Amino acid sequence: MTAATIRRDEATAHLPVPRRALTSRLSAGHVVMVVAGLLGFLLTLDLLQAADTTVPVAVAAADIEAGERVDAGSFDLVDLHAAGSVLDTLVAADRIDSIEGGWRGGARAG
Repeated sequence: MTAATIRRDEATAHLPVPRRALTSRLSAGHVVMVVAGLLGFLLTLDLLQAADTTVPVAVAAADIEAGERVDAGSFDLVDLHAAGSVLDTLVAADRIDSIEGGWRGGARAG
């Protein structure tokens, strides 16, 4: 190395380095990662909020023997988180008053 090279480096060492524009530093990979992160955050937030949704359904308050008559008092309400297809097979709280009667041999007992 020559003395001229050292002097030139020392002279330019104190000058500020010009900054590149943000668009020249941002690549398509950066954009994809940011969008994927935001999408993942929003989907997780939606899933967590949906997990808090429960529906009151009827469950037997005590053991029910075959052929025993039941009415609304035979059931308690519990909060349940389940998919819509499962909830369609359960007795919702607003339908508990319609429960009455018993079952014998597949035919409704009067």
